[in-house]
Amino acid sequence: MNRLSEAGAETPPRPDLLTRLDLGCAALTRRIAVVAVAGMLVISVLTIVDVMLRWLANAPIPGFYELSQLIIAIVITASFPAALATRNNLTIDFLAEILPARARQWLALAGAVLIQLFLVLFAWRLAFYAGEVAGRGAA
Repeated sequence: MNRLSEAGAETPPRPDLLTRLDLGCAALTRRIAVVAVAGMLVISVLTIVDVMLRWLANAPIPGFYELSQLIIAIVITASFPAALATRNNLTIDFLAEILPARARQWLALAGAVLIQLFLVLFAWRLAFYAGEVAGRGAA
């Protein structure tokens, strides 16, 4: 069924809810990835400043190591959603040409399960680390 607009041109069909949600999540995660890029820029600038201060004045930035750990954790955490939402995770397709379609589907499922397990492990370790930091009174 063709739908015509007032000008007589055909209007494209509206995407379903799941497609719109997927596109919305991808757009949101791209905005979150801007935080990761900004964090990488901050780390780069602070590293240059720290090295220059050490070289010129023998006075490094106090707490730079701890601050860089925190910023790197934020950068990594902010990068994951964008990569996953846009399906830009690393895949190795050297077997894709020779395997039947069913086997490729099983491999894709196994990859998705492994990514999920990695994210669960990552969240568990991040929570464990946060507990350690809070226990030291550093947070």
